[in-house]
Amino acid sequence: MRYPDFIDNDTYFKLDRSASQHDQLTAMTHNLKLVHNLTTRHYDDFNELINGYLRAGIEIFQMQTGIVSHITDDKQYILKDVVTPLTDILHKGDVFELEGTYCREVAKSGHTLGFPHVGEIEELKGHPVYVNLKLESYISAPIYVRETLYGTLNFTSTQPREFGFSEMEHDLISMLANAIGNFILLQEKEHSLLAVNNRLKEMVGHVAHDLRNPVGAAKLLAEMAIKYDFSGEKLRQALEGIHTAADSSLELINTMLQAAALGTGKITLETAPFQLKKLVEQSIEENTILAQQQNIALNVQVPHDITIDGDEARLRQVINNLLINALKYAPADSEVIIGCSTDNKSSATVSITNSINGASTKALDNTVYQSIGFGLDIVSSILELHGSELAVNTTPQSYTVTFTLPLHG
Repeated sequence: MRYPDFIDNDTYFKLDRSASQHDQLTAMTHNLKLVHNLTTRHYDDFNELINGYLRAGIEIFQMQTGIVSHITDDKQYILKDVVTPLTDILHKGDVFELEGTYCREVAKSGHTLGFPHVGEIEELKGHPVYVNLKLESYISAPIYVRETLYGTLNFTSTQPREFGFSEMEHDLISMLANAIGNFILLQEKEHSLLAVNNRLKEMVGHVAHDLRNPVGAAKLLAEMAIKYDFSGEKLRQALEGIHTAADSSLELINTMLQAAALGTGKITLETAPFQLKKLVEQSIEENTILAQQQNIALNVQVPHDITIDGDEARLRQVINNLLINALKYAPADSEVIIGCSTDNKSSATVSITNSINGASTKALDNTVYQSIGFGLDIVSSILELHGSELAVNTTPQSYTVTFTLPLHG
């Protein structure tokens, strides 16, 4: 449909003879002050902000009802707030189908629209909102957050606008909608920073606690070896204990640093084609001793001809972490299966399956990661960078993790 044009300001002022030019300029100045006050005022709460914008907008545009909506991916139209005399019909939190609203046109076009007299628009005079509520005039602007449509700011009235909507009104409602979008973005950033800060506090607390044991053990063994002048077998055993404690400490520190780097977005991918089976075999070689300790067989079911586009080093971290988890929780004398299937020409699905028993149904994580909870963070972050995510499937007999990777070519 062809949307009505906004009237240039000079023409609009000449058309509207209900007020003198002086009165119109005074009203315009008043409206600009209102918008300025709204957009420069500090709001701690989103609900307070949008309610203030709606009440001011009703005054600025001389309309009856103001709405801030959120439009979901499945085309649901949610009233984040509403100021209206139609209190028996419209309520904050109400959910409608986008198709049943005037705002479908704003969502479709991505532009600020004004309908001065809906009843004169052939494509809209049969619209449910017009038929049921007789909302004759409507002005609305899209609210964008990070260039993605969040929803709309809109005002309606049962009275038609005799002279249409001016370009000034177009600019004012667009400014208000932009300010709402910026506020939402700032809130999201604030919440993200709070989450990172809380995660950092949690990380520091866990690391401080968990480093105490291996570092304390290494210190004690070293002190005993010095005090009692260990030699021969006793010295070898003490050194092995110190080496084990150092490994645990280093694993913990590396995990913490990787999680921190991924969380701040400082890790970037170095994408190149590589053979998946070769990567899996390298991971198995690194974990052979762990498998032998439990007498666990490693069953590789990955075809030779699968080539992946991705960061090989980072994806080795993913396979390693998940394989270690599977080995740690698989019962002795069982097997871990590493498989891969290609159901389409664009991606490969990798799976790692281990048997479980009553003691193996804990959350997926190895001993160090179970303590601090960063193992899966690392896996999930790397997979997200590859456009993938980890899926988990549990049965009474097995535990399987799967994820997809892009095929080369």
